[in-house]
Amino acid sequence: MPKKDNMSVWQALFKAADKDHSGFLDKAELFRLIKTANAHVSEGFVEKFFHFTSHSSGPHKISFEEFVEGMKQMEEFLTQMTAFFHKFDFNKNGYLEKSEFRKALEFTGRNYDDKEFETIFQKTDANKNGQISLEEFLKTMLQ
Repeated sequence: MPKKDNMSVWQALFKAADKDHSGFLDKAELFRLIKTANAHVSEGFVEKFFHFTSHSSGPHKISFEEFVEGMKQMEEFLTQMTAFFHKFDFNKNGYLEKSEFRKALEFTGRNYDDKEFETIFQKTDANKNGQISLEEFLKTMLQ
């Protein structure tokens, strides 16, 4: 069960995003809500969110209950990804250096050659400072 504070915030967000006052959010309303919250997610992520949350309301809209379920899943995912990041931040400087990022990728069970690894690293290191922050890591995970 989400914290009571979260529930009231989610309710206010849902209500504000429901521009047509239908009691449901369509994909466009959800995407605007996410962009308003300055979350760095793609339209593909919104599509996935809908796929995993819209059950009884149909494929093109979600109810408040489905929205809450999706938000709970999102919180859990972000908590797990944050813990994963910190697990591989061996020097505890708040960033994943290249060697730490490689170890994190290896842990997933897939081996990347040097070219593949470098491509993934460069895409994830958005500010090109040679290390990956938690924000950059989570942004990549939400794509």
